[in-house]
Amino acid sequence: MIGKTKSLITLLFCLMAFSGYAQLEKLEYAIQDKNYKRAIKVAEDFMENRDLRKYPETYFYHALALYELSKDELWYEKNPDAIKEAVKSVAKGMKKDEDENVTEAFRDLIDNVAKAQNQIALDNYNINKLTRAVSEFDKSYELNQN
Repeated sequence: MIGKTKSLITLLFCLMAFSGYAQLEKLEYAIQDKNYKRAIKVAEDFMENRDLRKYPETYFYHALALYELSKDELWYEKNPDAIKEAVKSVAKGMKKDEDENVTEAFRDLIDNVAKAQNQIALDNYNINKLTRAVSEFDKSYELNQN
């Protein structure tokens, strides 16, 4: 009886883990379809869900969607903190990725977000906002030191 209970509990945990990854497919499809606004919405919903916020992919896909949308000048004018949010999402994704397998898969994204953050820092430096520039450069450095 105890053996059956343990097997049932193990099966339940496996099903819960599988359903979490199945949910991540929604994000992957939105990214593949280049529907970045939908990807942001889905990722933000996942970040509020206790079971799904533990997956680092959620944060990396959120950052990817923000980064891609920030390339659109009109969207970026309405959302000037997009890169800042992308940096936060990348940092959270890296923190949640214990074995760093997921982080390596998103290395190009991390580099691109760090470059965009460096550009923001350089812009602040050029208008003599030195303290802010140093803070922005530090955030970029933290992303690339791993």
